[in-house]
Amino acid sequence: MNEIRQQKKNKKKAFAPWVPALLLIFCALTFRGVWNIFLKNKESTANLSHVENEVQTLSERKALLEKQVTALRTNEGVEAEIRSRFQVSKEGEKVIIFDAESNDTEIQATSSPGFFERIWIKIKGFF
Repeated sequence: MNEIRQQKKNKKKAFAPWVPALLLIFCALTFRGVWNIFLKNKESTANLSHVENEVQTLSERKALLEKQVTALRTNEGVEAEIRSRFQVSKEGEKVIIFDAESNDTEIQATSSPGFFERIWIKIKGFF
């Protein structure tokens, strides 16, 4: 008889109102942990793609710089770099300099006036 009473007490303890509340709290904490892991995974995936793009860009830049260094190891490469940076020439060579600004002003001066400019010219001519 005592065994039956003991089993009933154990059942009452197992189905007490605080047990489902405790399980709910446990599930909420577990879900929160899983959710945080999911967010970190998502962020890590985004960072991985960003880093892979950066590695690709840096490897392309490295190849370009190696090519430039290889060119600078020759006399012709050094001469070409000096000419491009300092605009110098060898003895006996002639240098021709084009003024890009003067070409722009000539194009503007020879272009036909716009709609509002023509109206303004007519108004000025009338007075």
